[in-house]
Amino acid sequence: MNPGTFQGPGTGVIAGTISRYIQTATITSSRTVYVPPGTQRIEALLVGGGGGGGGPPSEEGGGGGGFGGAAVIQIPITGSPLIVVIGAGGAGGLTGVNSAANGSPTHVTSAGTRYGEVGGGGAGNNASSTHGATSGGHGRSGGGGGGGTAGLFGGNGGSAPIGNILWNIYPAEGGTTPLSQYQSGAGYAYPIAATSGQGGINIGSGTGFGTMRAMNGSLGGGGGGGGGASVAGQVAGTGGNGGGGGGGGQSGYSSSGGPGTFGGGGGASNGGGGGAGGTLTSVTIWGYTGGAGGSSAGGGGGLLGNGASSAGAGGNGGGGGGGAASSGQGGAGGNGFAVIRFYL
Repeated sequence: MNPGTFQGPGTGVIAGTISRYIQTATITSSRTVYVPPGTQRIEALLVGGGGGGGGPPSEEGGGGGGFGGAAVIQIPITGSPLIVVIGAGGAGGLTGVNSAANGSPTHVTSAGTRYGEVGGGGAGNNASSTHGATSGGHGRSGGGGGGGTAGLFGGNGGSAPIGNILWNIYPAEGGTTPLSQYQSGAGYAYPIAATSGQGGINIGSGTGFGTMRAMNGSLGGGGGGGGGASVAGQVAGTGGNGGGGGGGGQSGYSSSGGPGTFGGGGGASNGGGGGAGGTLTSVTIWGYTGGAGGSSAGGGGGLLGNGASSAGAGGNGGGGGGGAASSGQGGAGGNGFAVIRFYL
């Protein structure tokens, strides 16, 4: 009699194929994550901390903080657990006390190698009585640049996140073409040779001024922060994708704060309205939908919540903080988070 080769009931899955995945809960604090037996592929959604909103240097308004960045990274299977470090949002700046802080990156390490890193966002202009008015902070690993103030540069956006990028949050559009090359008047002209993710600047005075627009990033990199305005007739710059808006002009002038874009915080103004925080409501990934930005120098939306208004905190999940006017304190950036998928 031929007994055959039947080995008993099975799962109906061909060996080596993936039939399901296990997704962790939202990871909001650093920890060790163990890999389930039988895992054949690992993917990580990583979101960096947003940059803090800038405090005003004197009479100008503070720039908004940059978005912390978000991407899905493939993580190799090493046989070791995953060490997940969650990036914190940066503190907001307060004139005469402290400068705003950049957001921190969220990253994954296994067997001693960092395989994925995203963020964080750059701080809005790092202004205090000891530091003076400076440009916005630079983003890191996909984080957006912070907005500048007092006619100074916005920060540059970070380069692409570290790792094998499967998805990134920014729209798939080129980052090397200026939105607007320059404006000129009364003998002023400011031609530029902008690069991907570069921050913007406003220069000159009165009706004769030049404006360099903030740039979007490329290959998953963050956009630059908007340039700041300091005198009548200037307009604070808009952030590139993920960048914070620039701070507006002095009290008594009509210039307003620039808006943040794609999670960047809005810039403040002492002479006009504050810019809105950038919204992320168009983004849906792994069951998460981004939040809206706040109004009037509002915090940028994060992937876990809305930004607050009026020098507001960035939304939890990477939103950049809104800038402050007068002697106020800029909003804090939203904290980052991580989610891991194990495919079996």
